[in-house]
Amino acid sequence: MDEINHSIKEKIERCAEIVARSVRPLGIVKSGMDPAPVGSAVLIWHRDQRYVVTAAHVADGFSAGEVVLATQSSWLSLEGAWTLTEAPAKGRDADLLDFAFAPVPADSADLFEGCDFVDASRIGEPSVVEYSGYKRAKYVALGYPLHRFKFRRAANGTETPYQTLGSVILTIAEHADLGVSHESHVACRLDDKSIVSAKGVHTAPKLVGISGGGVFRFRPLEAPGVADTPRLVGVVIEQDKQKNSILATRIEEVTRAIESAG
Repeated sequence: MDEINHSIKEKIERCAEIVARSVRPLGIVKSGMDPAPVGSAVLIWHRDQRYVVTAAHVADGFSAGEVVLATQSSWLSLEGAWTLTEAPAKGRDADLLDFAFAPVPADSADLFEGCDFVDASRIGEPSVVEYSGYKRAKYVALGYPLHRFKFRRAANGTETPYQTLGSVILTIAEHADLGVSHESHVACRLDDKSIVSAKGVHTAPKLVGISGGGVFRFRPLEAPGVADTPRLVGVVIEQDKQKNSILATRIEEVTRAIESAG
């Protein structure tokens, strides 16, 4: 069992090393203050345009100050206009899609130092999704917990270690039990008492802040010897502790909204 867990740990580490440049921390800067962490964001490239994508409940707080994103070396101000899913009458908690996006101006693209915008060749499920049995699809979620945030004033940057979560997809019935469709969402198992990450098997850490992060299908977790790159399939929107799950909106919902807005 230890050998199996070590193999899974190594694969999650390999996935994280590839995708961490495409999932970045977000912050808010209020007048005269240092950046404060608010969540995570995914960087995508769709139809010749770069976008920053996060959860709508994260973007709801953007009016409080200047929105910034942590590149590999510093904080970068995001100047694009944000489009959010419409909050239902019952409030954002009732928003099942819960995503937001903003275009990156062409003249700002070079400022995303060390970042990688995921293009169409790395977006979407790479194969048929199995929802039950030993062949069920496996994923890695990655985001930036708020409690790990450390601002380096002299360098105008941060030290914010990412958090990874390796898991299996829930059944179609379990998706329905969460009130969502497996066609619009990716729901994965998340047991607080035993999660698998790049650190191995352990109890779940605090996950506040990973909303807006990415969920990636990584087929080497499913079949030994498979050589494949991680594929972005969703944007993290919620952790449901009562039902031991982490929920993401499928990236196709985001790209369809981008096309409709354009």
